[in-house]
Amino acid sequence: METKEHSFLAWPVKHTKLDNGFDVFTVPMETTLSYVQVTFRAGGWHDGRHPGTAHFLEHLVYGGPDREEWHPSLKPLIYRGAKGDAVTSDLTTKYHLLGPMELNEEMARCLLEITFRTMFDAKRVNIERRTILDECRQRRPRSDRRKRLAGKLYPHVARWQVDLGGAPSNIEEIDAETLSQFHASHYVPNQACLVAVGNVDHEAMVKVAQAAWMPAPQGEPELLPDIVPKLHRTAVRESSEPNSIALFFRGPEQKMDRIQLSYALDLLDDSEVGLLFRRLRLQDRLVYSVHASSSEFPRTITIETVIPPFHFNYAEEAVFDEAGKIARGEFPEESFQLLRVRRIICQKASREEKGKGDLASSVINRWYDGDYEDGRPLVNNVTREQVAEAAAKFLRRDNYGCLHVFNDPDT
Repeated sequence: METKEHSFLAWPVKHTKLDNGFDVFTVPMETTLSYVQVTFRAGGWHDGRHPGTAHFLEHLVYGGPDREEWHPSLKPLIYRGAKGDAVTSDLTTKYHLLGPMELNEEMARCLLEITFRTMFDAKRVNIERRTILDECRQRRPRSDRRKRLAGKLYPHVARWQVDLGGAPSNIEEIDAETLSQFHASHYVPNQACLVAVGNVDHEAMVKVAQAAWMPAPQGEPELLPDIVPKLHRTAVRESSEPNSIALFFRGPEQKMDRIQLSYALDLLDDSEVGLLFRRLRLQDRLVYSVHASSSEFPRTITIETVIPPFHFNYAEEAVFDEAGKIARGEFPEESFQLLRVRRIICQKASREEKGKGDLASSVINRWYDGDYEDGRPLVNNVTREQVAEAAAKFLRRDNYGCLHVFNDPDT
C-alpha cells in the first residue's frame, strides 16, 4: 500500500493505492457537506456484444433488489440527509452520495457494499428492463441522430454505430447471466476507485476501503483507444439540427501539445481575441458564434459553427486562413497575454467556482489516464512560438475532415 499527495488541483489530493489495485482519493476542505463517489472503468464503450449492459447494470446496482423506493442500504442514509445518483458514460459508471460530513464513512461503506456485492436474478432483471425500455423510447430521437452522425464521422468504429445506452432490441437480449459476467469482469478493485471531497479524513476512508469485500483483481485496465474521424468532405441531412459546418483534425497525444493547442484554439474562437470569430462574426456577420475544442476520447480537434449552407465553403477556407496566421505567429501580443492572464485567474479562482462533483470529476480524469502531474506551471509557461508550432502541427489541410449538416431538404 502506497500513499502520495498530488497537487494538480487548488486543493491537495491525497491518494492511496491498496495492494489489490483499488485507489482511494480524498480532497479535504472545510465544509459541512461531503461528496463520496465510487467509479468503475465500465462504460458503454465496454459493453461488447450487448450494447446497454453497463447502463442496465447501473440501474440494478443503484436500485437494489427492491425497486419500490431506494436500495435498502441507501435508505437509512437518505433519511439522514444524504442524496445520491448514478450515471453511465462512454468510459465509466459512477455512483455518488452527497450528505452531512458525519456520514462520510457510512456513505463510502454503503457505495462499496452495493457496487461490489450486487446480486442478479431473472425476475429482478425483467422488472428493471421495463424501466430501461421506457428510457430508450424517450431518448430515441437523440440516439438516432447520434448514430447517423457517427456513421459519417466514424464508419470504421462499429461500437459507435449503435446507441451506447442500448436500443430496445439490445435491451431485450440482456439477461441476468450477461449482467453477472459484465459485473465480474469490470467491477473489480484494480478498475475502480473511491473519491471523497469535503471535510473527510483520508486514513478513515482508506480503512473503509480495506475493510470492504472486493473480488480478486482481474486483468489490466485498457488504454483509451485511438479514435479519429476518417473522412474528407461529407454531408448529412438532419432535420432537427441547424445548418452547420464542422472541421475535424487528428488530436494530440501528449499533454504539452494539448496545452499549447488550447491557446491556438482560443486564438481562433474567443469572442474577444479570436481571429476566426472576428472574421465570420464581426467582419462578415455570418455566424453567431464559433466553437473550437479538443478531446482525448475521441482524440479529435473540432472547429464548428452554425452558418447558411451557401457559406460552407467560405467558412472552411476561413478556418485555414486564420489557422495559418496563427501558425506563422501573426497574432497580436496583447491577445496572447490576455489568454495567459485568464488562465492564471481561473487557476486561482478554481476554489470558488468548482463544485464537489466537478472536483471529483477532475480526479477521475487523472485516475483514468494515470497522470497526476500538476499541469498549471506548464500552462503558464507556454510561449508564442509553441502556440504557432502547435497550430502548424495539428491544424493542417492534410489532416482534416469536413462535415456539412443540412436541415433544408431543398439544399
